[in-house]
Amino acid sequence: MRIHSLVIAAKEQEYVKRLAEYIRESPATSSWQVTAFTHPPALKQYLRSGYPADLLALQPNFLEEAKEVMPAKAVAAALVRHLGEADDYEQLLQYQPLPQLLKQLNEIYTKASGGSPLAGVKEGTTPVAAIYSAIGGIGKTTLALNLAKQAAEGGKRVFYLNLEMWNATGMYFGGGADGEDDFSRMLYMLQSGSEQSAAQFASIRKHHPGMQIDYFQPAPSPDERLALTSELASAMVDMITSSGQYDLLVIDLDCRMDDVFFQVLEECGLMLWLNGTDVTAKRKTELAVQYGRRKRGEAFRELEAKLRIIQVGVHAAEEGGRPSEQSFLSAHGLLPFHPQWHQAEQPAQLLSSPPYRGAVTGLLKQWIWPEGGAESDRGGGARAAGLGAGEDRSERIRIG
Repeated sequence: MRIHSLVIAAKEQEYVKRLAEYIRESPATSSWQVTAFTHPPALKQYLRSGYPADLLALQPNFLEEAKEVMPAKAVAAALVRHLGEADDYEQLLQYQPLPQLLKQLNEIYTKASGGSPLAGVKEGTTPVAAIYSAIGGIGKTTLALNLAKQAAEGGKRVFYLNLEMWNATGMYFGGGADGEDDFSRMLYMLQSGSEQSAAQFASIRKHHPGMQIDYFQPAPSPDERLALTSELASAMVDMITSSGQYDLLVIDLDCRMDDVFFQVLEECGLMLWLNGTDVTAKRKTELAVQYGRRKRGEAFRELEAKLRIIQVGVHAAEEGGRPSEQSFLSAHGLLPFHPQWHQAEQPAQLLSSPPYRGAVTGLLKQWIWPEGGAESDRGGGARAAGLGAGEDRSERIRIG
């Protein structure tokens, strides 16, 4: 499902907070990411930087300030107190019942673009969260397994899918040589279009009673991963999510940005992208983003709405108490780094750190299943509004 970008700008901070909270709770907005501004300079900087903006609902003064940097394909509407304040644009009454406001936004977008993004997630689909980093050894698998394990401990049915070339999760799952050809069998099954795929999937998957998650036994060589195409990756994700047996699919990706990466980014509802604190790590992340934009152009920019940068190795106090969202590479979340993990002799040590588990619980509540949100909110999340007086901060909300 494509995630659309809705940009709202109004000077009234309480209004922005109230609207953000309503959108967070509304199943009708499951395919929108919302970015809200209360100051024109911040809006202009956001648009000038080329971030996604499919639909803009702005007060007239924001429209005037931003008109020179507004994306050519964006649909713009004026958020007004009284009709007639901005006759050059479609007009929306700012103060009206919020369901009616969202309905009018939908109508304006549909009329201008010929399509409606305000459609909820299909019944029976499974939310997909992918874990990625351009940096090796930063802890992708550690996060993916902790995320899957803690979701399962919370009563969710979880499938963990490792798509790394060097899949080392056998040390967590055990099993030895039993089932090491399962991944090859699954690829053959998908390539052949077998009508018995559901039954074969049920026989191939494994269940770990301790972690309470399902998975595929790791293959002994990288050949299967190297043979994986974007089409097969899509079929694999569809096979798992359409089974109706899972509440969450966690995909552990390679560091490479190959066709499989781009396909998973398209298929998932959310990608947690790990970034480091040192200049080398940050530069690798910048280069990866630049490559994605250069390789896939506008299609990648549209998919950037699914990305959440998770900073590894910074405590909240070092970031002023909460992650910043001033630029694309600013952190949406924080994870502690434990140097002693490099000397860990038992895999279980990486799944039992209280500070790390607490941070993962925060990610689950913030981005996967927001507290207070409906069950239909699965796969996304919302940031707290937190707009203090005089702040020039955007607020991003992603539901779905």
